[in-house]
Amino acid sequence: MMDVEATDPKNNPIVFLDIAIGDIK
Repeated sequence: MMDVEATDPKNNPIVFLDIAIGDIK
């Protein structure tokens, strides 16, 4: 589930932030 669209903050900022926060943790 690493689609560029899904991880693109312009398309889905909430999912992007969730992934970014998950990476930090």
